[in-house]
Amino acid sequence: WFTIDKTSGSGDGNVIITASSNTELMEKLANLRVQTINGRYKNVSIKQKAFKVTPDTLYFDFENVKVESVTISCSNGWEISKPDWVIINKTSGSGNDVIGITAEENSGGEREGQIVFTSGEMTRIINVTQSAYVQEPHPISIAPSMLEYGYRGGTKSVIITTDYDWVLVVPQGFTASQTYGRGNTEVQITALPNALEE
Repeated sequence: WFTIDKTSGSGDGNVIITASSNTELMEKLANLRVQTINGRYKNVSIKQKAFKVTPDTLYFDFENVKVESVTISCSNGWEISKPDWVIINKTSGSGNDVIGITAEENSGGEREGQIVFTSGEMTRIINVTQSAYVQEPHPISIAPSMLEYGYRGGTKSVIITTDYDWVLVVPQGFTASQTYGRGNTEVQITALPNALEE
């Protein structure tokens, strides 16, 4: 993966070492040995960095989207392309860097895309997924949470608190002043007399 312009010589001199592009995900290591006729030698360590982006997958919830950190290892300049719904704090740079990636809140179905990092002719890809929108249950409360009647029956009130439509299911032996409605409502619950005394 590297070449030298000469493999022998005499006296002092310069040797030009040229490395080809590293398209692998791992850095490359090698030793170059310079040896004299009498057997003496010196080693030159050669290290070539890799163009890496980690992690290679990202997952975001549809809401309360967090910012994920992505590490770029690169010796040269790089650029990023992304889906419209992905947000990145910078889309180009040079050398090693750590960037933040997040996503807009999702009001539709699950979506997938790719974030593409380019440096020269090399590319690295992060696959990104965001979950589908899930509608929260409509909040509702009723108070009090328990009604207690004597065997002769009677009528008591409950307060339904909500911003939405509601339906009241009344068990046998009871009646209600209304069994459906919308928004905050006071409902009268009547217990019929119990033929079996306590």
